[in-house]
Amino acid sequence: MRSRKFPGVFRIILMVLILCCFSCNKDEDYLPYPGRWMTTKGIPVSNGYTAVRYYLELSENRFIESFVDYDQRQEINYPKYVSIKGSVFVAGDIMTFTPEELSYSTYDENTSTHSEPYAVYTKERDNIGSMLSGFILLTAGHHVQYTVTGDKLTLKVDYNRNDDFSDDHPAYSYDRQ
Repeated sequence: MRSRKFPGVFRIILMVLILCCFSCNKDEDYLPYPGRWMTTKGIPVSNGYTAVRYYLELSENRFIESFVDYDQRQEINYPKYVSIKGSVFVAGDIMTFTPEELSYSTYDENTSTHSEPYAVYTKERDNIGSMLSGFILLTAGHHVQYTVTGDKLTLKVDYNRNDDFSDDHPAYSYDRQ
């Protein structure tokens, strides 16, 4: 009689090799920036300043920036919730943000909630570049260098487009949520 132990041992060795191959590539594919990030900035309002939280949600190739806009210079429902969606292209430690959709919702300060959007603008249909605000307004058309250290995301914008990120411009720092 023949022993059938060899095919079982062969299967175990094959499974171990396959698992090793998948786990070896795992570190190479790790991206440190996906997640939800938040920063707070003080902005002027009619009675002084208020702290506004800016959220930046990043996936491998998409982003959503959202914040509450207290700008009272325009005659639109204020405060309003702003959401900017689009694609992000990443090469090494450089990001390029391309806004594709901008939406406005009514924001309820008492419940910290927002309505369904009352206005939605898209890149294909509208000139959203002139409507942008927040961080994405500052980065549209520029390269952005990113670093992640622990739970901190730091973004530096190359405003003069010379691929030098040591310019005298502030870095933007976000905390992981």
